Amino acid sequence: MSRFARIALIAALAATGAAGIGHRHLARTAEAQEAAAAPARPEIGATPSANQLQMIEDPGRFGIGPAPRGTHYAVHRGHLIRLNETGKIVSILRPLPDSPRPSRR
Repeated sequence: MSRFARIALIAALAATGAAGIGHRHLARTAEAQEAAAAPARPEIGATPSANQLQMIEDPGRFGIGPAPRGTHYAVHRGHLIRLNETGKIVSILRPLPDSPRPSRR
């Protein structure tokens, strides 16, 4: 095989491999790409650490009333959640479009 033929063969194989890699990447659905970009949804029964939570002191800012006795509201992974006294997630109320920042006083 001539030198030119070997170079052409190597170039063809490289192009075929690169096209296959690109095709696999582009074949991911938009839904899968959104799921990968979105924060993981909290799980009921999980106990997130304090540094993963933003406690809510003014529930009216979120359009909700006071938390039921023995529970607290917080934001975790971009979701409004309710925690019991031990810090366990008892309900996931809704995802938030933007996690609000604590108000400065």
